[in-house]
Parts: sequence; structure tokens; C-alpha cells
Amino acid sequence: MSKTKKSLLLSCLSMLLCATMLIGSTFAWFTDNASTGVNTIQAGTLDIGLYEMPKSGAFNYAELDSYTNLEQKQLTFRDKNGNENILWEPGATFMTQEFIIVNEGNLAAKMKININGMDATNKKLLDAIDFTFEACAYGDYRDANAFWMSLDDPNLMYSREFTLNPHQASSVMRVTAKMKKTAGNEYQGLTLDGIGITVKATQAAQEYDSFDNQYDADATYDDTKEIISVPEGVTAVQVTTFEELKAALVNGGAIEVMNDIAVSERLNVSAETIIYGNGNTLTYADDYVGTMIDASAKTTIYNLNLDGENKGSENEFYAVQTSANTTLQGLTIKNFVATKIVKTMHTTPGLALTDVDVKNNTLVDRKTGDQRACVFWLQGTSPVVFNDVIIKGNTVPADYNNAGSGTILYFRNSGTNFEGNNVVIENNTIGNYIAASYSTSKENTYVFNSGSIKNNQGGCIFIVGQLTFGENMHVESDIEFNNAGDGQCTLTNNGYIKGDIKSSDWAVPSRGQAIYTGTGTLDGTNVNLIAQ
Repeated sequence: MSKTKKSLLLSCLSMLLCATMLIGSTFAWFTDNASTGVNTIQAGTLDIGLYEMPKSGAFNYAELDSYTNLEQKQLTFRDKNGNENILWEPGATFMTQEFIIVNEGNLAAKMKININGMDATNKKLLDAIDFTFEACAYGDYRDANAFWMSLDDPNLMYSREFTLNPHQASSVMRVTAKMKKTAGNEYQGLTLDGIGITVKATQAAQEYDSFDNQYDADATYDDTKEIISVPEGVTAVQVTTFEELKAALVNGGAIEVMNDIAVSERLNVSAETIIYGNGNTLTYADDYVGTMIDASAKTTIYNLNLDGENKGSENEFYAVQTSANTTLQGLTIKNFVATKIVKTMHTTPGLALTDVDVKNNTLVDRKTGDQRACVFWLQGTSPVVFNDVIIKGNTVPADYNNAGSGTILYFRNSGTNFEGNNVVIENNTIGNYIAASYSTSKENTYVFNSGSIKNNQGGCIFIVGQLTFGENMHVESDIEFNNAGDGQCTLTNNGYIKGDIKSSDWAVPSRGQAIYTGTGTLDGTNVNLIAQ
């Protein structure tokens, strides 16, 4: 083999070997990497506090640790000299110590304040006392000449709902209580020990993200219900079964429900009773569907939920029927297929609801008897007071269109007067009326200080009496508003109404035109009310 051929053969073998080495392998490239870290993600904090204002000096966040924290404590009423051992008498006015609400977090917070419960040895005394939240509008709150205004006054910067920036404090506040001059001898000897307030907070639409400051515009308040426990020094009968609960109600007094209970017949409350439910629930036993609670004596129920479990009956029944002064606080009432949710009688002297949800009930409207579908049938009851009451997702038909059928709030007869704070009526299916009155007088008052009525399917408002919407009330409904047979009535709108307002065509010739007034907005037509 020549030298040239030998060299060529070696070259070919080398190329073949190289090709063989490349088979099944991959190419490698010169590479490099560059990366950046992300800034630390720090979640904001939402934290509010309730403090007694110091005796001297202005608010100083740096000194907050030296302030008296009022959380989980009761405010106390005091006389001019600071004495807490006071005697109430008709016409007397007493005030609590001054307090502030402080945003201790690093996010702007929207908050609302309400009286959440009152501790009296006999709650009858509460019927004779009017309570008002006040804020120091200007001047030193310690000065006798300081000017105080009600939180319900539209001219005050604050209302029951307001926003605080981080480390900011509210105006100095207090609670004022006045015993009515009409209080008679039946209130002698009773005592009132103190009151409690609740402040709820949620995010405010203030901080900006990469787009705007509206990402939390729809932030809602925590709807967790505060559990009212048996007070220290009070002995309560603890019950775990229906039979134990039924037996305890015979004698009344304080009763503590320790677990969920299935109801196998109507629970009759015939002696003054306070029930501490601890967040437990009453349901139906397999062999019973009917009225759950029937109160003929003064009744207070805390944190005992009522669940109808979507069980129906051919008989008329309710979640609660009462002919006595009744207080419901911290309840959820849901899933009833009943005629009414709460029914009061002519003899019911008062009804108070605080932090109550009424939701997802499907009511039944029948032609027979008095089976008219209505969420709240309020018959000659005064006062009716709703604080933080949410009525959502209920179906209220008017199949036979009798008076009161297909109605959320039905004020029947001239004795009924209503006041609502943060009343929410939304997303219900309504056959007739959102709110309606029947056989009422010019003396009847229906006051919705704050809340919302909107997004309901069907329904309008029909009222005879004095109707008021506060600055923080949002209403989306037509309103039919008539004078009473005994005189002229006024619709006062300091909030927002989206809808038309009018007096009934039949009422104007015989009763005249009603009055429309207020500082609020009417997004609709005033058909025939006298604007003032």
C-alpha cells in the first residue's frame, strides 16, 4: 500500500470514529445564567383596638401601651362627679367614659360600631332608656363646653361606619343614655350595670396596587358571630337533649345549650328565659315539622341557630312566634319551608334583633286560614329594633295576594314602630313587598338608619306612616308612600333612593299628597309627593 493511500485510510477511519462518538450524544453550547431575586413579600396587618381616653393630653400613638384597653370589658355609666354607683330616674341622662377606636395595623381600615348587648338584672329597664353614640365634634372633650354630636347626625364627620388610616384614632366617643320621662313606677328598683359595643373592621379601598386602589372596594366585614357566654356569677342549666331543653324551659332562667339538638315538638317558653346557645343549632327530629319556638314570656336567645332543613308541612308554622318581649342575638335562621320566619302578636311589647342572618328560606303562601307568606310579621309591636340584620336569598311568594302575602317586613296595625341599623335586604325573590304597612297611623315611624335594599327580584316598598332613610342607607326600589287616615306623612331621604316615589292614585283624593324631604339623592321620579 502506498504512503498516500495509507494516510487516506487513516483519515477515513478517524472520521468514522468521530462520527461513531457523536452517535447518541448531544451538542454542548457555551451558556450563562442571570437572575434577580424578588423583594420580600410582606402582608399587611389589620388590627383595631378600643381604648379609654386618658385624663390629660391629646392622643399619642407612641403612648398607646399606657392607655386602658377596653376590649372584653363593659363600659360604665357615670354621673357628673365620675361616680359609677348611680340611680336612674325619669328624665335623667348619664354617659359612659370617653373612648377611642385606634387602627393599630398598617392598612387603612373601614369599620362600623354598634351596641351589641346590654347586661341588666331585669331587661325591662332597657325599654325605658334611649341610647345614643356621640362623638366630640370640636373642643376639648374634657371641657364642659365641648360640642358633642350623635353619630347618626348627617352633619357629623363620623357616622357609625368610618375609615381610619394606620395608627390613626377616631374622634373621642361616648355612649349617652337617657331614661324616658314617661317611665312609670314599674321601673323602680331595677338596675342597669353596663353596656357593650362591637367594632367590626375590614379593608378600606385606599392603598394602591399596580393598577388602582379599588381591588378591595368590595371587602366585607367578618360575619363571625360573637359568642355571648354565661356571665360570671350566673348559674345556667346545661342541656344536651331535647327532653332536657323542654324541661328547663318550664322554669325558665338561664339555660346553656351544649350541642346541636333535634326538636321533636314545639318549644314553649312560658317563664322568663335567657338561652345561651354557644353557636349550636336546633333542627327537626324525623317525626316533627312545625313551629320551633313559641314565647309567651320574656325571652332572650344568644347564638342558637335555627335550621329548618328544607322540611315542609301542610300546617301553618313559623321558626319563632312570640307574644312577649323578645331579643334574638347572634342567630342564623335558614332553610325553613314555613309560612313565616318570625311572627309577633298584638301583645308583643318589643322585638330586638342583633347580628341575625335570615337566609335561604322558601316560604309557603296558602289560601286557607292565615297562611300568608311573610318573613317578619310584626303585629302591633313597638319597638322593633334591628341591628346588623341580613335578609338574603329568601323566596317569598304571593300566590293568593292577601294582605301581608309575599312580604319581607310587614308592619301590621298602628302599634308597630321600627328602627334599623345596618339592615341588609338583598337577593330575595319577592311576590309583593319588601316592606309594607297595614292599618297604620301618622304616628308610626319606620327608620332605616343604614344598610341596603337592592338586587331583589320583584317587590317594592309600600308605607303609611313616617318613613326615614339615614345617610348610610342605600335603597333600590320603587316606593309607594301614602298619608294616613289621621294625617299627613313624610318620607325623609338622607341617603340614596334609586326608584320612583309616589302616593297611590286612590289615596291622594281622600288623604292628600304626602311630603318628600331630606338631604339625600333621589335617582328616579317624584310623581306626586310634595317636595320640601
